[in-house]
Amino acid sequence: MNLAHAGRRLGRLAVAATAVAVASAAAPAHAATDPEEPGPGAGARVWAFVEDMTVAPAGAPAKDLHIEVITSGAVNPRLVLDVSELAGLVTFAWPAGCTTAGPVATCPAPAGSVDNNAPLLIPVRAVAGAPAGAHGTLSVRGDADNPGDGNDLMSDDAVITVSGDGPDLAALVEGSIPDARVGDRVHAPMTVTNLGNRAVQGIRVTVEFSRPLTPTPYANCRYGFRAGFPERGTVAVCDFPQRIDPGAVFKLQRGFGALVTEAAVDHQVIEYTVAPQAGAGLPTGVTLEGRGGSRLSLVRVTAAPARARVSSAADVDSANDSRYWGFEVDNLLDVAAVGATASGAIGETVRVEVGARNIGGAIDFTRYGSSAARFRFQLPGGTEVTDVPANCALDGDSPATTYVCNLPSLYFDRGATFLRTFALTVTGPSYDAGQVYADIDGPAADEDFANDRADVSLTVTG
Repeated sequence: MNLAHAGRRLGRLAVAATAVAVASAAAPAHAATDPEEPGPGAGARVWAFVEDMTVAPAGAPAKDLHIEVITSGAVNPRLVLDVSELAGLVTFAWPAGCTTAGPVATCPAPAGSVDNNAPLLIPVRAVAGAPAGAHGTLSVRGDADNPGDGNDLMSDDAVITVSGDGPDLAALVEGSIPDARVGDRVHAPMTVTNLGNRAVQGIRVTVEFSRPLTPTPYANCRYGFRAGFPERGTVAVCDFPQRIDPGAVFKLQRGFGALVTEAAVDHQVIEYTVAPQAGAGLPTGVTLEGRGGSRLSLVRVTAAPARARVSSAADVDSANDSRYWGFEVDNLLDVAAVGATASGAIGETVRVEVGARNIGGAIDFTRYGSSAARFRFQLPGGTEVTDVPANCALDGDSPATTYVCNLPSLYFDRGATFLRTFALTVTGPSYDAGQVYADIDGPAADEDFANDRADVSLTVTG
């Protein structure tokens, strides 16, 4: 799976869903009106998002085109699709309720799309004789009976390409499991199919675990960490010998297992990527080793399909190779401030070591790109800084006597401490103690405020 590609899609959907919610919440209340006759200024929002896709040559199973749809305040919300550029390349199995007029199809918005994203799935197949690499653009736009003054009918387009001969392994299931707890053994189910026109003999699955999840060892898997990135957690590579013909569906007898450790908090992930074993490489920068255990097995869950020629060609479409399971762990986020004491005469330089300690679950922002923690240090009275440590700078939002220090990592482990040493020159009597304020710099929030502040006391001697 192209994770950046998927991230853009999920990011757009998140922004769109948030915008719908904000717009709905911001709208003034009105008396109820007939839904066919919206109030003055009311308008439809019908947003559609579609991504490029690749389909295998004729003879391969149909592959679903995913159109993610969000609607709000729309009367008869619908999508208008123009497939004129794809004539002679692919065919579409239009869902019930769709109507066509030449190369243009009109389909009702899917159920569940009101103030939420919901998929419209359209099976696509390549036409016999369509040459490898041939492609065309599909366009989709939202429509409704009540565009009004609030018109917001979004359009999007996607390039559909016909591939050459080969397998197209596709990971099928993902999801989120709420209310996981420390000590639980969680499992990430996996289901895989082949949407290509050639069979594979054996598949390789690469699995990545959030660091606070300890994987269950399996005999046909090897485990390791990415060099230089231990905060990314364990990487596993698992091999399965099964032959997977086009249209066959296999699943794990039990999902990839893991123990939720005390470091786990908030959102934890098990992500897996499937590939034909022939020619499949290993993750770069990872030294793998076996850990024993029982074998993890794939079982077929569909009737045996027609056998196709086995190919050692690479997967024809990597965009559908990955899925992930999220686990919401109920555990405490708690970063405590670390203060200090010092003494010195006027004119002397003293050093104070201040910072933050993580006494809750691990803080993992590797998926958000934000520093995992920070602290602010307000100087004691009667001092000035003569040496600012690394990762610290004057806080532009506070008085010139306050510095902010950001943890130079996206991960702050349970029990870890982030400390920095400031050199302070004593310039006069110190009537006011300094303060350290600990904080979590990102989408999570500290759940215990009582220990977020600590004093930095200076005794002036002489």
